[in-house]
Amino acid sequence: MTNSINRCSPQHHDLGHGDATAVRAVIHKHRFIPAFFDQEGGQVYLSCQADGTLSPVHTLTGLPEKLVVSRDAQGNPLSVRATVIAGFVKFGRFLTREQATALVQNLSLE
Repeated sequence: MTNSINRCSPQHHDLGHGDATAVRAVIHKHRFIPAFFDQEGGQVYLSCQADGTLSPVHTLTGLPEKLVVSRDAQGNPLSVRATVIAGFVKFGRFLTREQATALVQNLSLE
């Protein structure tokens, strides 16, 4: 997929991971950037921390208001539209988690 990639804005909220330590290790080693892809709008949004820097994990708060479906009492995003998928940016392109996994497996063979 070749889509425009939106930069971070200063906001923050973490998504849960099954094995966050392993996920972060792979991301760091292969320099994947956590991101989201809006299938409806065709836009890629990098995952950002509260201060606007890139986040090492997927976060919802940096996403635009139009993608957020629900918030908690403090205003933090809890869910986004069903058209939004989590993945990664690598080589300037959005990759689904499955595509990123396949790429890591191929890189490990080299």
